[in-house]
Amino acid sequence: MDALLRYTLYGITISILLLEVGLMVTCCLLIILIKSVTRRKQQKRDKNAAAIRALIDKHLLNDLPLTTLSIPNDLNDFQNVLECAETYDHLFTDERWQNIKEKIFAENLTPFLSAYATSFSWVKRQLAARAMLLCPHKAQRELLEKLLDDNRFLVRVTAATCITRISDQLLFEKVIKKMSMESPHSQFPYRDALIQVDEEKFRWIEKVLRETNNIKTQAICLDILSERYSNNAFDLVQPFLHCSDITCRTLAIKVLGSIPLPESKKILLHRLEDSDWNIRAEAIMSLEKLHALEAIPQLREALNDPVWWVRLKAAMALKSIGKDGLDVLNAKLSEKGSKACEIAQYALALP
Repeated sequence: MDALLRYTLYGITISILLLEVGLMVTCCLLIILIKSVTRRKQQKRDKNAAAIRALIDKHLLNDLPLTTLSIPNDLNDFQNVLECAETYDHLFTDERWQNIKEKIFAENLTPFLSAYATSFSWVKRQLAARAMLLCPHKAQRELLEKLLDDNRFLVRVTAATCITRISDQLLFEKVIKKMSMESPHSQFPYRDALIQVDEEKFRWIEKVLRETNNIKTQAICLDILSERYSNNAFDLVQPFLHCSDITCRTLAIKVLGSIPLPESKKILLHRLEDSDWNIRAEAIMSLEKLHALEAIPQLREALNDPVWWVRLKAAMALKSIGKDGLDVLNAKLSEKGSKACEIAQYALALP
């Protein structure tokens, strides 16, 4: 009986081992097959992409009539055409390329946009957003709005970038609202797109700041406005200098660094005595941006600030001011053992 049981267990063990070996062999064969198929597909895509680029080069460099530009059906893969067009769009900005790009967009991308934008695959939805980013002024508003509400970040942010390049105020304001709902780190791509907008859209941002009561939206608008010099934003920013929210108050100080008015410098000098070190540091950076020579005495005092970051910003501001600021830093080198001496040495050692 024991022998029978032992032989039975041996048989089960051998069967399991053979099954495992069979599964391992099958997995290895599948990996080899998948790699082979993937490599062949990639080779075909590369070959088709080369043919598309050759066709574009022919019309771009030889000034051939656009009527002869036609991508054959066997090469007309949406992703391939899009990626080729994106490559050229990074290299050329002349009118000739713009005309070729618009023709490719109209004939080879637009017919598939709706299907891609409404696809269950988020990859296809992002491809649709990227395609519209090629020619924002020809993008379909309803598709952009739909993609802006997508559940995938890469789709949303691509659609948002496209919207910042068209003249649609309602959608533009929706981009700012959507940005305010993102996590802090996810807001950076939105910010990069917003700081590059034209003057008309900066007025729209000012309008949003004027009308909204949402703290996050206010912070976004103040941050964007701080990236461009303006004499018109002073009255708009003033109320936020006394805001209860520290982020908005700090960003309002940052905006003053982009408003080259005597009133701005006066407020910034006063903020050097603020109880919050973030405010003091931001005020110093704004004074540096305005190249405020009259702030040298206060910056000299800030070299002894209890917060190292504030001391560093004061030292760097003095260094950037020029000879007068450097004289202050060099004078502090004689005060051995002091905070001012330590930070002056550090700042002067930096390139």
